[in-house]
Amino acid sequence: MIIDKKGKLFGKISIIDIILVLAVIFVVIVLAMRMGGQVDLPFVSQPDTEYTVRLKATSLDKTDMDPFHEGEKVYSEAGELIGTITKVEFSPYRVKQHLASGESFDFANSDYSDYIITVEGLGTVNESGVMAEGTYLLIPGNSNRIASKYFNGNAIVLSVEK
Repeated sequence: MIIDKKGKLFGKISIIDIILVLAVIFVVIVLAMRMGGQVDLPFVSQPDTEYTVRLKATSLDKTDMDPFHEGEKVYSEAGELIGTITKVEFSPYRVKQHLASGESFDFANSDYSDYIITVEGLGTVNESGVMAEGTYLLIPGNSNRIASKYFNGNAIVLSVEK
């Protein structure tokens, strides 16, 4: 029998002793992980690098208030600061209409606008790209949810320059 009547394993070690030893080992491992400092990342990063990102928000309803203004801050969906708007461009939203005859044509829909905003910020640059506030990755071509004082919606990253 492995455990005898006294609760000792192999007649020598108590099960409670084993549980206590395992608990102490677990606590030591958890403390070592928490106090061990930062883990070296597999890439070289450059903190506090200035970058400029161009974002395009398309097909926005025309309202009395423009959704973007120079000097406003732009944030990610999680609240991370992407940067400050330095330039706002807008143009009428272009619609491609297909006819039953097979012909197609473009026209400007005056009820909607496309906005291209230029945002400057500080972040971390690594081999993956630019990360606003170190965690929000900005990759050209990606659609990202952003927010400013008068806008909360999707925007496409057109370009990122360091």
